[in-house]
This record gives sequence, C-alpha cells and structure tokens, in this order.
Amino acid sequence: MACLLWACTKSGLNTPDAIQTASSDQSVTNDSSVKISPGIYKITRFLHDGKNETTELTGYRFNFRADGALVARTDKGEKVVGTWTLNSKGTRMVINISGKDALDKVDDEWTVISITDMQIKLHNQDADRVVFTKVN
Repeated sequence: MACLLWACTKSGLNTPDAIQTASSDQSVTNDSSVKISPGIYKITRFLHDGKNETTELTGYRFNFRADGALVARTDKGEKVVGTWTLNSKGTRMVINISGKDALDKVDDEWTVISITDMQIKLHNQDADRVVFTKVN
C-alpha cells in the first residue's frame, strides 16, 4: 500500500493588491500604495445613524483629484470644493467638505473597508457607511 502526503502553506496567499482593509495607522498622506482611480464618483449607498440616507446625496458627483482636492457638483451645477487624504497604508480616509447639510454628513474621518478601481467603501466610528461608485 502506498501513502502519499501533500502539504499546503498560506504563505503564497495575499489579499488582492486593489483591496485594502482597515488598521489603526493614523498618519495621513496621499502617497499611499492604495490609489483612488481617477474619475467621477457618485454615492450609491449612505447609511447615517442607522438610516438609509442615500437619496440625500443622489444629485452629487464627486471628483477625487490626485492633488487631494475633492470637488462635489450637483445636477444643478452647484460646486463645493473640499479635500481628501488617505493614510500611508490606505486604511484611513479623511474627507473635509461642507457647506451643504448633506455634504456635512460625509465630512468625517473614515475607515477604509475597500478601495477598487470602481468603488470606495468607507465606515466611521459611529457605524455610518458610504459607498462611492465610479460613473466614468
């Protein structure tokens, strides 16, 4: 009778490079190995204080520029400029944008759930969640 043995290791398994998960690193920079894909995004999911408030942000389009500027435009042509930063590990994002009640809810320090070429998923310490989905 012959006996065959195989061994497997997890050393070759990694999280895909395009997706990063949260940790406690607090340093903030836009020089992260995780990159926001250029283009225009809309909010496709926004939970605030346990309520779905996605419709409050439906008319906004967000441009996360490489220089750290965040430009929000409404369907009516209104423009609000803020900033965004991502820490060096790509696990924390700070969004500074205000001036409209709906945008004030997005203005926060967020933990990154994931960042891909098409989506940015974030949550904060209050269990609010936001999903930005690329539209072009």
